[in-house]
Amino acid sequence: LAFAPNAFCPLYTGPLMAVNPGWWEHVDAYVTEAWLRLAQDHADLDSTTLVCKWLRALGIPGVLLITGQHMPFWHAPIASQEMRLHAAVAKGNGRPILGPCGVGAYPSAATHQEGLRTMRQANEFYTADAPTDSTREPARYIGVVWSEDSRNFYEPGEGASGYRYEFLGICRALTESHRVFNLLLPDRLHSAQDLAGYELIIMPNTACMDEPLANLIREYVRGGGRLLCTWETSLCDRRGGQRDDFLLADVLGLRYSGKYPTPAFYVEREDEPTVALGQATIVTPTTAETLARLVAPDPDYPDSLDDLIPGPLTEHPMLTVNRFGQGVAWYVAGPIACSAYRTGYYQTMQLIEEIIGRTGLSAWMTVSAPPTVEVSVERDAGGRLYVHLANKTAPAYLPGRAITRSIDTLIPVADVRLTFDGHGTARCVSPVDGKVTVTHSTDRVECTIPRLDDYLLLEVTL
Repeated sequence: LAFAPNAFCPLYTGPLMAVNPGWWEHVDAYVTEAWLRLAQDHADLDSTTLVCKWLRALGIPGVLLITGQHMPFWHAPIASQEMRLHAAVAKGNGRPILGPCGVGAYPSAATHQEGLRTMRQANEFYTADAPTDSTREPARYIGVVWSEDSRNFYEPGEGASGYRYEFLGICRALTESHRVFNLLLPDRLHSAQDLAGYELIIMPNTACMDEPLANLIREYVRGGGRLLCTWETSLCDRRGGQRDDFLLADVLGLRYSGKYPTPAFYVEREDEPTVALGQATIVTPTTAETLARLVAPDPDYPDSLDDLIPGPLTEHPMLTVNRFGQGVAWYVAGPIACSAYRTGYYQTMQLIEEIIGRTGLSAWMTVSAPPTVEVSVERDAGGRLYVHLANKTAPAYLPGRAITRSIDTLIPVADVRLTFDGHGTARCVSPVDGKVTVTHSTDRVECTIPRLDDYLLLEVTL
């Protein structure tokens, strides 16, 4: 029996730190951690969610260990509310084996009885509504590609963030807008059939790419799929060597022409230009249509560095769309998701959500809830949907670079509403005393949850 070391969490570690795909066939169980605090510069309340999604995509048994506080209290007991938060999001994302990374057992079980009680309660909560069958699979709607090659080779050095932050920014935008998504690992994709059922594939700065993956994506789009690529996707080989042009140039309908020289740029937008950090790419359309253009920083303020003022509208495309076969490919010519993740700026996050909204996704489920309510969906062999709602609404001092605090309180959310297209029924599965108001019509099912404390599971039949 082989295990991957528990610290090897590729989403939140530097290049070459994780067990790479060459090891997967030799690993019977992958053990990793919920990096809520250890990676203070780039971990947030979505960290457990993404680690669970990655473990699920890996396709082998996963073990998720819950780490404690900021150093030096890594193994001190954490509050029961925080442990339930981890457990709630893990329920909807594959249910890996859940346990503490020494939490409650260090310095000793005798001196940390509260930690042991917390884990006992968390385990009871985690297993209370475990499915009795194994036919549930994550619903296929949006697939986000995680490229370990891009993480490892796109940028040299431990502090490389151009790929990772772009990926994390896209995932944050999807989570906060309640869009259901799964992670896709290139080494687990063998044919376009592995992408069947997905309405949209997103490749966030998936720079490092080989011909087999490009051909698979090409076949998916040609057959009617939707693709959204950002920044330098397909501009490098698997080991980071830069190409003269995009490997997916025909799919995107673009030719690579270089990098824009400023450290920040603006994106054309209806109300006003939206700022983003980083160097945009310069592209020349071959068959693509330009939907928005790059707005240059004001040349009269050359010393303002990143904090630039918008200037003239340029001819350079920032958002394009291209029809390829029966499908459609969108392209964003800059690191807007990376910028959104680094800064948290609301306009940049809105821009990402607007771009995703333009791809024509079906609205089979709509959710009215704060962005701190996470929604994930599974489907069983009979077609029933299992909708997991996890409340991550915590006090304002969140894990991060500056001030942080224990999550010893989860703030209840009132009147969460979900609407499903189609005639059917819905019921609350967990908790057993959960209150949900369900109304039906000929073409929709509406569910209202008057109070969401930490977790609720709906079963929906359409």
